[in-house]
Amino acid sequence: VRYTLRRWEEFHGDLPLERIARWHINEFDEALKQLPAATGKHRNLTFRQSAAQAKHDGTAPISVKTRETMLLHLKSLTAFALDKLGVISTDPFVGYTTDKPKQKASAAKKKSVKPYTPAQVRQILDHAKTFDRATIDYWLPLLAAYTGARMEELAQLNVDDVSLIGNHWCIRITDLDDDQKVKNLHSVRTVPVPPVVMREGFLDFADSRRQAGAKLLFQEFYKANGQKAVLQDVKPNERGRFSDNYGTRFRRKVREPLGLTSEGMQFHSLRHSWTDAARRAKIDPEIRRMIAGRLEDADPTEAKYGGDDLLAEKLEALNAIAPYIASP
Repeated sequence: VRYTLRRWEEFHGDLPLERIARWHINEFDEALKQLPAATGKHRNLTFRQSAAQAKHDGTAPISVKTRETMLLHLKSLTAFALDKLGVISTDPFVGYTTDKPKQKASAAKKKSVKPYTPAQVRQILDHAKTFDRATIDYWLPLLAAYTGARMEELAQLNVDDVSLIGNHWCIRITDLDDDQKVKNLHSVRTVPVPPVVMREGFLDFADSRRQAGAKLLFQEFYKANGQKAVLQDVKPNERGRFSDNYGTRFRRKVREPLGLTSEGMQFHSLRHSWTDAARRAKIDPEIRRMIAGRLEDADPTEAKYGGDDLLAEKLEALNAIAPYIASP
């Protein structure tokens, strides 16, 4: 955010909030298309100097995603100035969207997340069993494959998020803890533990963590100063994400050894594979949405209504999906 503000002030000067108009935003947005990343010699140059140097050297500009993030920084600040401080009467960012370069649908599809086939999911699950059962490396692929949950949703679980609700053992995906985050409102949900996961001893694992007095469900090995790796609770990175270290290991120690390196293949591919399996099992879209915590094609307003239990229906669906997840 400080970097964004620095670039804004270099471009527009120290402009008072109440004087910011839509044309200021548009001009800044257009100028960002020539701004390179803040690396090397560009780091200490002014906005215009950096853009000119990049043009001279043929350096690629920042990505569309980075440009959108910088505008989001500014949009958040003006919204705060309006809603919380009341120092401006209108927000110049309301309704503003940045333009994106057009891309052919075929090219976009090629770059998108690529689901694993059932045979590839089986490879991943078999390979995950070679890791220590006490680690996140053992459990995360299994949970993601059979529940469709996102990597960070699982990595940040607390021991108390695995509990018996009525007659069903469940996983609670939430942001109730200060360190927990979810993608959006629809991501908060309760998912029954699939029987195939219970048969692997997941409840025993969770109980062992509970008896050890642990708060976080998962652990991973940490090595420092050349010492022997020690099993410790997963730690959040500087952005508060608990899955960062594991995500890197999944690439190096799972995907690469198995040759699953095609463009679009990543941990998140397991979520897409689960969705494909749910469609093959002909699961009701509403139940599928509630399990995965995804809005999909549901009406956003209607999706906010109703309870989130339906645990028996969810479990029935998870049982129906399981045979389509991984080839034997």
